[in-house]
Amino acid sequence: MAAPPSDDLARLREELAREEAELAELESDVEAKAAQLGYLHTEYTLNKMRLCHYYEPRLQPLRSTTCAAAEKESLLQLQIEWLERFVVEQERRSQGGVFIEVRDMKPAAEEYEKKARQTLLRCYEHILECPEDALRMISQYACPPDDAIATMQLVMKVRGEPLEECTWGAAQVLLSYNYFHDFFVTRSESLLKRCDLLDDNLMNELELFCANPHHAVAALYQVSIPIGCMGEWLRAIRDYYRVKLVTAPVLLPRSANTRHETERARSWLKAVTLGGGEAAESSAKRPSTLFVEKGNSAAAESAAADNTAATEMDTEEKAALESYEAVKENLQQFTQSAAEATELVVKLRHRLHRLRESVRVAEEERAAIEKEMEEKLEEVRGNYDGTMVPLEDQLEGTTETFVQRITRKSANTPLPPPTPADTAAVKSSEQVADAVPA
Repeated sequence: MAAPPSDDLARLREELAREEAELAELESDVEAKAAQLGYLHTEYTLNKMRLCHYYEPRLQPLRSTTCAAAEKESLLQLQIEWLERFVVEQERRSQGGVFIEVRDMKPAAEEYEKKARQTLLRCYEHILECPEDALRMISQYACPPDDAIATMQLVMKVRGEPLEECTWGAAQVLLSYNYFHDFFVTRSESLLKRCDLLDDNLMNELELFCANPHHAVAALYQVSIPIGCMGEWLRAIRDYYRVKLVTAPVLLPRSANTRHETERARSWLKAVTLGGGEAAESSAKRPSTLFVEKGNSAAAESAAADNTAATEMDTEEKAALESYEAVKENLQQFTQSAAEATELVVKLRHRLHRLRESVRVAEEERAAIEKEMEEKLEEVRGNYDGTMVPLEDQLEGTTETFVQRITRKSANTPLPPPTPADTAAVKSSEQVADAVPA
């Protein structure tokens, strides 16, 4: 006799309830393991952060030392390379004529200037390609990061803005889309035409800014794309005026103030690269000009020759000769002697060697601290591996089981055996079909 339909329905309900209970139990197990693993992961992350923060005060000064040394090393290498080319060219020219720095070193100086200009042009391209969304976002900051404020303040100082106007409110105007794309490059070019050399204090600020590892171009781009563009521009401006300082007076325009600007450039370079004491000593030993080195006898002979020639020349030729001698003296008065340049190269090389030695010591100390920190991190990681790794494996297994139970297909699940009621229903339907006439 077939089982009543009510018994089949009750059986199906029991199976469904049992299946739901098993799924609920699996779900609770997954949630519990996930929560436990999340707590452990948070605790592990906090312990790692505490450990890194403990070592950071010891690592940061060493990073700053390395970064500042790299910036100063690039300036020293530029000076050494320029002075070595200067000595070679002076010796070559002196064999068959008169060496005049502003004339004979101009091709080499223009070569350095061209490289600096190319860097500046690439920076302009990045400024013009800056996305509008990034500009809108940074210009709307009410409390921007400190690195962004420091960058924009220095940008406005370099552009010649008064100190009291170098505020974030003024920077927001500068970072507006139209001004940033349409006027910034033009103002930058006008700065290069207006200023042959930057003020010493402003140049010092640029050097300090570039020597800060937090102001590296990559770090500023992480703060914001426009701030990264401005940091890149400041570095390009610094490099451009470094070339003007190192090659002075070659790239400076001829004027009554050229000699003063040349002496100022050389004094700044010696103060930055050699330090105050060595710079003062070098300035005291340095002959004022190559023209003075000829001595009184050479000056007397020149005067006697001029007097003799004056008796044989007419007034026009004498005036032309005097004009030529004046120009020649004016050009020679900026020229260093080969001996002076060689002595300065030796000092710069010694300074570069000491700088590299200090960097080596700092790098060794930093490597030792980082190794110690890594060992501590490995110890912390080992403490959590014994609990987090097995728990993660258990979570993966439980989750996989839960998903399989939910997404299980009938094709992968064996069908239950037919009940007597199902068999009777099938036979009854077959008999009805046979009784129907064709």
